Amino acid sequence: MNNILRYTLIFIVVVALQVLLFNNINLFGLVNIYIYLIFLLALPAGMSKELQLLLAFLLGLCIDIFTNTLGLHIFATVFVAFFRNPILKWAAGKDLEANVQPSIKTIGFVGIVKYSLLIIFLHHLVLFPLEDLQFVNIGHTLLMVLCSVPASFVFTLCYFLLKKK
Repeated sequence: MNNILRYTLIFIVVVALQVLLFNNINLFGLVNIYIYLIFLLALPAGMSKELQLLLAFLLGLCIDIFTNTLGLHIFATVFVAFFRNPILKWAAGKDLEANVQPSIKTIGFVGIVKYSLLIIFLHHLVLFPLEDLQFVNIGHTLLMVLCSVPASFVFTLCYFLLKKK
């Protein structure tokens, strides 16, 4: 029960921060910060694929409802949730036990960096082209991906560094 409460709290906090704060930040028209991925990144390693996909759907749905984006975040979060387990295994360099939460302590700093960066990059690579379906702006869209990934990663890394203590 303690884990359910912890993940519910993480869910509520990241959605609230995303909707109330980070969605209002757009630096130079290129940088959008998405911290709600912290919830997906923090889920335990042994969680079933079906539950991960369901939670990713609910996370994307909440963001879509508050931002009126008609399923864009649902698609992007479910997409990265589908690939989460293989990416986590690759980043950790091993299979993790069922209830182990990815952290600097469990998979190391380099593992967290690889895991977070790849998930964030895939999410942004899917989300931004969906937001702008005109391929005439593909250069600008790719530039947004390249500028937004580091910004989102910095906040995600801060979460993992704060959680370490």
